[in-house]
Amino acid sequence: MWERKDLRLELIGFNVGKLTITKFNGINLDGRSLWEAKCECGNTKIVVGKEFKRGKGGKKCDACHIEDKRQRAITHGETYSPLWNMWKTMKSRCDNKNRDGYKNYGGRGITYDSSWEQYKNFKKDMLDKYKYANRKFEKDSSLSLERIDVNKDYYKDNCCFIPLKQQAKNKRNTWNFWALSPEGKVYENIMNVPEFAREHNLSPNHIRECLREESNYHKGWEFRRIEKISKLTKYRLSKIQSKKNICGKCVWNFNAIAPNKRVYFNVKNAAKFAEKFELDPGHVKACLRKERKHHKGWTFKIIQSKRFKLKSR
Repeated sequence: MWERKDLRLELIGFNVGKLTITKFNGINLDGRSLWEAKCECGNTKIVVGKEFKRGKGGKKCDACHIEDKRQRAITHGETYSPLWNMWKTMKSRCDNKNRDGYKNYGGRGITYDSSWEQYKNFKKDMLDKYKYANRKFEKDSSLSLERIDVNKDYYKDNCCFIPLKQQAKNKRNTWNFWALSPEGKVYENIMNVPEFAREHNLSPNHIRECLREESNYHKGWEFRRIEKISKLTKYRLSKIQSKKNICGKCVWNFNAIAPNKRVYFNVKNAAKFAEKFELDPGHVKACLRKERKHHKGWTFKIIQSKRFKLKSR
């Protein structure tokens, strides 16, 4: 006797793309048969048998479809990585006219290698240098892309990676200045404000105020830009050095009045006096310059100032 063949069984095991029919799953409101298909990733999807057989029901599950779309949208997968950020900053400096620092880069005609328009080419040229810098500076997270010659463009042979704290030394606007300590010691040809401030426990912002001539002193220190130093200042500094006052010899003669009203007459060395009584020499000098009235209850009065006195010729 002839037996009718169950057409539903024909789709079991049928494969399209990543999907394979595993079992019958009922009939929908339109009278179409529904089937459960298993994806290669392990997820399942309900498909219409007739459409699936024609290849119109999809070739993968929803999760795989979303993942494939995400992968197609990814160019290199390194967006916002440290190396990508440096590449993006480089392009912005040269191309973005609305950027604050554009005048120092693109505004001066500074540009970059045409092949570096694509990140993959920039990475190909600079990845080895970046890895070397990471090893050299112990994976410093503040590495910066730097031009060896600041007046040339960004290209492979003119670029390297250095920590941000060292980058200031290669800036065109780095101040070259002299510093005179409260003890009379002269420091010449200084180029790195933060580093100098850190070494001498000073504030870099206050040093910059002195260099911009917005302030005269900072903790008893004087600062002058090389191009701003007058002939008189150079002569005074040379006199200080020639008299060996850099070792702490007399700059002011003054009287000091202690909090208990005891008076110390004809003091000649502010630094040693401050050290003896646990005072701040910079604040003592500030009192002598009349920038402050007291320091820890002490008052100071100048008898004779030899600091600015020049012999007439």
